[in-house]
Amino acid sequence: MKTDYLYKLAEREKIDIYNYQMINSKARIINYSNINFIFIDYSKLENSIDEKCTLAHELRSLLFKQFLSCNLRR
Repeated sequence: MKTDYLYKLAEREKIDIYNYQMINSKARIINYSNINFIFIDYSKLENSIDEKCTLAHELRSLLFKQFLSCNLRR
């Protein structure tokens, strides 16, 4: 899977991605009033593989959370 695909997936799912410097982590997800954000500290990423893994991890967490919330309402 290419990194571009992950960014396109985030765009399609209306998940905004921001560069934000953090002290204790590389990335965080925020879900506020059904608006989703991913904050990534790009200065802490070592290379493009680290970027792809970090983005994939955060997207997985957010999308799985959305999947569960949709299926638990039924």
